[in-house]
Amino acid sequence: RNTALYGGGLLVSGGVSTEVTSSVFADNWATEDGGAVCDDGASVIITGCTFRRNGAHYHSGGIDCRAGGSPQISHCLIAFSIFSEAVGCDNSQGECFPVLQCCDLYGNEEGDWVGCVEDQLGVDGNFSADPLFCSTSHYDVSLSANSPCLPGFHPPGSEACGLIGAGDVGCGTTEQSTVVHTSWSGIKALYR
Repeated sequence: RNTALYGGGLLVSGGVSTEVTSSVFADNWATEDGGAVCDDGASVIITGCTFRRNGAHYHSGGIDCRAGGSPQISHCLIAFSIFSEAVGCDNSQGECFPVLQCCDLYGNEEGDWVGCVEDQLGVDGNFSADPLFCSTSHYDVSLSANSPCLPGFHPPGSEACGLIGAGDVGCGTTEQSTVVHTSWSGIKALYR
């Protein structure tokens, strides 16, 4: 629930090198660019983070890059950004080149894999699927036991990605069902 002109949750600028790992960005707002994070000509590495319901007026509710910033984004979940796309680029002061790997971009109001990241969908384990959050609370990033962000449930092409985002199993069952074939008389015998 932070608010700023650029980078509602985090602004990194001036060639600074920054790493963000296993973090949650929720309900942040930028008046201009980068509702959650703005890479303003810096070197930002973002790994294993969840971005949920962040927003910006112009570029990217999730992660935005400006002034030649080129964030490296891996194993991240960016969902339900408001008024903007998941990842955006403001190239007015230098071209940006965000690189995504094993990321799920889903349900972002102005698009998921659009603009400067449109060619990365289906590449390097990137996909778009409902993450199946356990709760409608923007701050609860736990996942249903059959979420596509969990190992073993990824879409084809992203099977080796491991956990995507900062949440883990928080609801549903992880037990596998077993089917046993039996006759009608065998079923009746269970109730005697």
